[in-house]
Amino acid sequence: VSSQELLVSSGSIQRNSRIKCYKETMETILAVSLCQECSYEVPVWLTRESLELVLLSIAVFAALQYVRSSDRIRKTSRKGLEKQRLPASHLHSHRDSDALTHPTPYHLTPRGRHISLIYAAGPVGNFQKIWQAIDAMEQEGFSLDRYTACRIMKWLRHSEQESGRDLQRAFAHLERNRIDYLTDDVLLRAVLEACIHHKELHRLDDILSKMQSWPDLKLSVDTYASLIRACSVTKRMNLCWKFWEYITTEADVQPNELVFACMLDALVCNAQTDEAVSLFRSWKEQMACSFVIYSTLIKGFQRAHQPFRALEMRREMRQDGVTMNTVIYNGLLDTQARIGATREMEEIVAAMLEDGCEMDPITYSLVAKGYCVAGNLDMAVEVLRATQQIIPNDCAVYNQLLDCCLKQNRLDLAIQVRSDLVKYKVILSQFTLGMLVRLNCRCNEFHAAFELVRTSEEKLGMKASVQVWGDLVMGCVKAMDIPRAQMAFDEIRSRGMSPDIKAWNSLVSGYVRTARLQTALGLVRKAYGVVGGQRLLADGEAFDAEVLQKLVHGFRKRHRDAWANSLEKQLCSIGMPLSEHPSSSIRKGRRSSSQQ
Repeated sequence: VSSQELLVSSGSIQRNSRIKCYKETMETILAVSLCQECSYEVPVWLTRESLELVLLSIAVFAALQYVRSSDRIRKTSRKGLEKQRLPASHLHSHRDSDALTHPTPYHLTPRGRHISLIYAAGPVGNFQKIWQAIDAMEQEGFSLDRYTACRIMKWLRHSEQESGRDLQRAFAHLERNRIDYLTDDVLLRAVLEACIHHKELHRLDDILSKMQSWPDLKLSVDTYASLIRACSVTKRMNLCWKFWEYITTEADVQPNELVFACMLDALVCNAQTDEAVSLFRSWKEQMACSFVIYSTLIKGFQRAHQPFRALEMRREMRQDGVTMNTVIYNGLLDTQARIGATREMEEIVAAMLEDGCEMDPITYSLVAKGYCVAGNLDMAVEVLRATQQIIPNDCAVYNQLLDCCLKQNRLDLAIQVRSDLVKYKVILSQFTLGMLVRLNCRCNEFHAAFELVRTSEEKLGMKASVQVWGDLVMGCVKAMDIPRAQMAFDEIRSRGMSPDIKAWNSLVSGYVRTARLQTALGLVRKAYGVVGGQRLLADGEAFDAEVLQKLVHGFRKRHRDAWANSLEKQLCSIGMPLSEHPSSSIRKGRRSSSQQ
């Protein structure tokens, strides 16, 4: 760090009036590079929010110069710190009580220089700077501490899902510095949440396997909530129940609303709605159930296609005196909108207004969705016109209408909706961007679709996600423009993103439909790591069995049984056996139809 740079940790200031400084992490929490000339050259990747903490950080650091002991924590009010704000050139360290009369310049330690860079780059998501700082720190013989490792995991938790490689690199640094996150309660929770966010199912499964020795566990209730969430996403419900039984019977902690809501959500997301309702009934009297609990159960009824039970839950909530709000009503509307029950939707909206709950953009979008499912596009358009008068720049209703128009092949109405997006200057979401890409592909406007995705960050202020690029691949495949689909697929990888499984399935299917079986086979082998030695599919992802069966059937249809047998053996070796290919099912269908 040069003498004309000032790097301040965004997380260095405690919002309350207490500042914790330990002997090892003093430079980690308050790493400040001082300037002799009081003029700084701030890096371009440092946000304005970080800059606002500069003066206050200097004040805190100046106040801490009066603290001599490294074992005791001095409580200082924020107002008192602001009174002691000093220019950067006047900040000094002291060795004794007479240090103020004989000041000496304070110099940042070598490790502190790297730490300051990490804490400045983390809040803005600049992980490249973080890895450069850690590598430089390790080359100078300094190790990564647990506190900084925990902060990095929390930054990864709030980063984009395309930064899965950064998560892998973070784990590599943990292993290199011999940091055991299984024995640290806070760090373990941060690791679990980061893995859940990035869908690292393989690593989550490995962590859960190591955590089964619960007699030795001494974790907080919030960490148990994260463990239950991890069991939910990895579909290990037996282990999820064991964690819950341990919390409620043997652990030294008492279950709170958070862990209770996570347990109910795990049951709901794994098609165990009845078990969730039973657990809710048994703990209803012991737990203060907020609207989050009831919303989770309503979501379970929606997933189980039981809208009538959602209405029964609403009556039960009224009997129990639960305060209704917009979130609960939106959940109820979703259960009815999915089946197009417009009458029940109108009753829910009336009750919502009667209870004084305001209709938000999600409410309007669900009402429009219900009319779209019922096939009443005219009423859906009326809902759109109403939202244009109230919330003209929200995209929720536009998303529902675009999705419905594409499903019902109403391209004329979809083009009108697209024109309204421009007219009312609607703020687009990633879902809206994907819908527009599909619409352009459906209208054979491929150049406009590519231009929209490539310039989204410059013109719309947001970077197109990997799902939007996948929509472009699928749109080109549906139009049988396989070369453009391959071009979009290659551009995904060139931008440092990993194509999702839908893009893989779509591209392989396109090559099979155009009888380019060798190219399709090469893609499958490359995806599973048979060619190249590196698996390109994410953990837990696999090709649809139907896609692979059609590929095998294509080889057999062209009398290339050797290729088909080789593919089947390779799929079996990687855990993807094919019970039968479509030719046998086709023959069975023909046989049954001839008998009829």
